[in-house]
Amino acid sequence: PGPVWGHGLREPYQRSDLRRFAETIKAAL
Repeated sequence: PGPVWGHGLREPYQRSDLRRFAETIKAAL
């Protein structure tokens, strides 16, 4: 997935934030 998730967030967040977000999504799955 690109920088735009299903939440409509287009703000350039840091890579660490992106990694944390991805981990949170994986945990939610």
